[in-house]
Amino acid sequence: MSESVEMSESAATLYGEDLAYIQAEGFGGMAEAAAPEIVALLRERGIATGTIGDIGCGAGVSTRCFLEAGYGVWALEPSRALLELARAAARGAEFLPPASLYDTELLPADALVALGEPLTYHDPGSDADTRVLDFFSRAAAVLGAGGLLVFDVIVRGEPSLDARSWRAGEDWAVLVETRGDASSGWLRREIQTFRRIGEGGADYRRGRETHHVRLFDADALAAALRERGFEVETARAYGRYDLATRRLAYICSRRG
Repeated sequence: MSESVEMSESAATLYGEDLAYIQAEGFGGMAEAAAPEIVALLRERGIATGTIGDIGCGAGVSTRCFLEAGYGVWALEPSRALLELARAAARGAEFLPPASLYDTELLPADALVALGEPLTYHDPGSDADTRVLDFFSRAAAVLGAGGLLVFDVIVRGEPSLDARSWRAGEDWAVLVETRGDASSGWLRREIQTFRRIGEGGADYRRGRETHHVRLFDADALAAALRERGFEVETARAYGRYDLATRRLAYICSRRG
């Protein structure tokens, strides 16, 4: 069994080849269930056509759903491995070069969607709160009156998210240890991956990634969004799809 070198926490190097494969094979359920609910929300708010910016598009599950619903889509994903999968899954979308959402010029859109907590990933030494507030300002600048910003984050509070878990598929396995620090507002995930090498091979390649995730104060985020010209609603679900523990969705309408 071969072992890879531990990867950097930089947003551009998270979700390397093996973890991206595992994400696509075993963890697409959230996007599969939530994206149609977001489409229904957009139509309810009068956005039946137009352009969606799919931020942190992952393996392209949500991107494909938005395309199939008749929207034009531009998509952003920092992981090169996930981006390659997304391009294959949603061939009609415009994919921006792989980069952090905090370092990328956003394109005009009728709605911006950041599904599955992409706003929470940060280098541990960065000023995560300032970067997120700057993103809100940039989002407001590219959305017209009535445009929607829809995203979800992990919020501070209880219960604890400390846990160990594992999941396996036919040719892969992943082990995750999660530890949160309530005083600092950070959560750390240590992820070990195992992926079978070659057709029918018995050898598995082992990899490791460390993800640093920012936890947010729910009321402070809502206040910052209102200051930047948004009407803000929060929810524990996207329509019929319930979010996981301590996840909160924000549905933000750009004021005229």
